[in-house]
Amino acid sequence: MTGLLLFSLAAFGFTTPMLAFAAASIFVAFIGPRQPRFIMSIFNAPVNPLPLPLFVAFIINAIVNMVGYALLFGPVMRGALVLPAALGAAVVPGWLLAIIPALMVASGGLIEGLLAESTFDQRWHLFAFLVLDAGLATHALLYLRLIAALA
Repeated sequence: MTGLLLFSLAAFGFTTPMLAFAAASIFVAFIGPRQPRFIMSIFNAPVNPLPLPLFVAFIINAIVNMVGYALLFGPVMRGALVLPAALGAAVVPGWLLAIIPALMVASGGLIEGLLAESTFDQRWHLFAFLVLDAGLATHALLYLRLIAALA
């Protein structure tokens, strides 16, 4: 959650509301209540139970993070991808292109945490690693477009 929070602070700035949000997130993550727990199982194997307040804080941080991606990178990604005529020749919205790398990283983490760790199947670990790394690599495209737009 720290990475999500740091990116959100970078995207929105160190304003009073963001600093309050950061303080609340840190409190929940490190000092917050540990009960009740969010418990689930996949493939008849239990997934490590998370404290419900931590789970909710993570979801809120992820949403704020996605909005940060859309605001920071959306304008520079506008018009970056036009679908072929066979698919309607539509321009993919910049905000959607901006959140794809973050969604890929999150997907890799979910695959790792839910599927790979509950099945102990090395193929899931490999797939999670590839999705996560593809998401990290596509971040380079976002930053290169941002640098080009600022130059």
